[in-house]
Amino acid sequence: MALKLRLQKDRIRIDYREDNDNPDSEILATFFVEPLSSTELNDLFKKHERKEWLSPNRKTKKELHKEINFIEAQKERVCKEIVDWEGILDEKNKPIKCTDENKMAAWDFNPDIINWVLDEIDSIKENKEKTKKEQEKN
Repeated sequence: MALKLRLQKDRIRIDYREDNDNPDSEILATFFVEPLSSTELNDLFKKHERKEWLSPNRKTKKELHKEINFIEAQKERVCKEIVDWEGILDEKNKPIKCTDENKMAAWDFNPDIINWVLDEIDSIKENKEKTKKEQEKN
């Protein structure tokens, strides 16, 4: 008897299709991602958290106000989770390398596509967690 442990991140393929609701539609691009763990995501958001002591008025005690720079946190998440891509072309139909700079440009000018990839990553993680909980029950 043995216990198997995962010691490295999964690299997952996510296909962006002409119609993402139809699995038979043409694949336009492929993203290869390595989802961050819950701990890594938590640390990433804490890194971009700003804390400030505020006093609503002079008579009240100061309260700690926390604010996350969500845009900066998401930018870092994009750079860390999307590790490669295929089928991504520029306006002149030349392949675009998967670099942090190009990931940021892709997000700046095509946020709907990059946010779709992040949503897919979240869905994959949720499904894995559900499957794991179901297996633990049985």
